[in-house]
Amino acid sequence: MAPPILQINIISAKGLDLKEMISCCSNNKGVYADVFIRGSNKSAKQKTPIDKTGGANPLWKFPMMFPINVDVPESQQTFVVKLKVVGFLSDKVIGLVHVPMVELLKGYVDTKGENRMSCSVMTPGGDKGVLDINFEFKELIAYAGADDEAVPVPVPGAYHQPPPAPAAQPQNPSKFRNVAAWIGAGAAVINAFIGILTS
Repeated sequence: MAPPILQINIISAKGLDLKEMISCCSNNKGVYADVFIRGSNKSAKQKTPIDKTGGANPLWKFPMMFPINVDVPESQQTFVVKLKVVGFLSDKVIGLVHVPMVELLKGYVDTKGENRMSCSVMTPGGDKGVLDINFEFKELIAYAGADDEAVPVPVPGAYHQPPPAPAAQPQNPSKFRNVAAWIGAGAAVINAFIGILTS
């Protein structure tokens, strides 16, 4: 059974606190988001494009997909977003969003991706700003075919990978069989002739 997929659309943020970040070390060249699932070794970090014009109200509308590690209890997994501002020397974190996987599952309703959530952005000085996301869960299922190999089967409305390409078959197999028969017959004639000479 393939793991379910969490599809997240990082839409936008509003009211981010950029005052302390505008300095000689960070000239506010844009804001982006690092996104990952903490507690899941199957979740690689992903990032949005950099919004260079939105300032404290960046807009991304950037979709991402994360496989869910079903071997780890959902209570131990957290959806994490680190909002960062681009700097001259290094990028700086300006806010964090933590959403427990349990909360995503609890509030999920299968409405074709219309599960919208507004999350408070945490900073050292308290909550400042809001991150808006859309999310839905998709999954893959598999079945054993005639050759006992697992083959992906799409669930209606679900994300799925294309089935593997069939193995290449030899061209004109009957010709190969005929050649083999001719070689075998020729070998038999030669062996018989050698037997006559040596008798």
